[in-house]
Amino acid sequence: MAIYRGPGGSGDATTDAANQASVATAKAAEATTSANAAASSATSADNSATSSSTSASNSATSATASASSATASASSATASASSATAAAASFDSFDDRYLGAKSSAPSTDNDGNALAEGAMYYDTVDDIIYVWNGSTWQTITTGSGGLQAANNLSDVTNAGTSRTNLGLAIGSNVQAFSSVLAGTTASYTSAEETKLAGIETAATADQTGAQIKTAYQAETNAFTDAQFTKLAGIETAATADQTGAQIKTAYQAETNAFTDAQFTKLAGIETAADVTGSTNVTAAGALMDSEVTNLAQVKAFSSADYATAAQGTLAASALQVASNLSDVANAGTSRTNLGVAIGSDVQAYDVDTLKADVADTLTAPFRGTVTADNDLSFDLNVTNNFSCTPSGGGTLTFTNHGSALGQSGFILLDNSGGHAIAAHANTKINAADLTAISTAGVYTLAYFDNGTNAYVSVSRSFA
Repeated sequence: MAIYRGPGGSGDATTDAANQASVATAKAAEATTSANAAASSATSADNSATSSSTSASNSATSATASASSATASASSATASASSATAAAASFDSFDDRYLGAKSSAPSTDNDGNALAEGAMYYDTVDDIIYVWNGSTWQTITTGSGGLQAANNLSDVTNAGTSRTNLGLAIGSNVQAFSSVLAGTTASYTSAEETKLAGIETAATADQTGAQIKTAYQAETNAFTDAQFTKLAGIETAATADQTGAQIKTAYQAETNAFTDAQFTKLAGIETAADVTGSTNVTAAGALMDSEVTNLAQVKAFSSADYATAAQGTLAASALQVASNLSDVANAGTSRTNLGVAIGSDVQAYDVDTLKADVADTLTAPFRGTVTADNDLSFDLNVTNNFSCTPSGGGTLTFTNHGSALGQSGFILLDNSGGHAIAAHANTKINAADLTAISTAGVYTLAYFDNGTNAYVSVSRSFA
């Protein structure tokens, strides 16, 4: 009969036990796996707890740091405010001392307060810096027109004129340098100096007669022994004080002497007279009377009766060389005919005309004309000063550099429209200044041209 053996089914006891053992082993393995998993989860949970604790600690540290940073920021803001206040005060002090560029002398500082002694401004009309001395504006000479201390007066225009202006004219106010005077330690009169200069170096007063004779005969035109011998040959009582008549009589007694008769003959010959032989006359380009058929007419000739084809009138009314054109009928008409009419062909003389080779004093304003040119392109051959109100963007350009070497001037730029402005390759301008003039405002542009490029500086906006 069949017997129930449990859940393994039918079989014998040995088989059932083996099956049960296998199941138990499997379940034990599953339990081990579950235990391992549980342990791993516990470890992870522990790690998570540790991480959470660390994060909390870090968060607390960050909060503390943030609080410190906020405190530091507040302190920095306070310091910045103090610096801004100090900077504003410093600028206000500077602004009260340098008043900037102005077209006329100011009566107050830029804040409307009384002028401080030492205040300065640049006069754009006179091109001069003025300084307030406490009661009036006085000039400071700038640029090449002023003397520089470091040059030790080497930069005066004319040293001679400067000496005269200082009362140090050499030869009238002071003595010219003399090496003799420089080496003299005592005072000498002019007579003594002349006497002393006449004594040769190393001269002595104890020479013998022979020494004196030798030294004397070595001199030019000295009386020598040969001349002594010659003198000895002149007869006794010979004199050198004969009268003119005595000399003339003695001379005319000589052979081929010039006599009174020959003198009279010579006096009768006209000055520059020539031998009037036919050959000599012909060679001189003249005519003999015998060669002229109308001799009477020739001898009766008057310059008033003669006219050339070129003159077209009588010689008496022709221009004379010796008159140097002072005998023209009308000087004005003559100048026009010669192409030198004053006021059209040539410039009338003006004593006030500026000359490049002399010092000139300006007695009236000296300034270039201002030409309106709104296209941002300026022809340097037209003028040196311009005004420009562009209607749109453009490129800042200068033309005719080659003929404008050394030219400078100003441009009044009214860019109230805020149009974008670029710079030509030959226009040298700071990038910040170029950005500034593209912003709506009114500016003055100063430039200098070196023959190739125009170098531009920009003022702050006036509006």
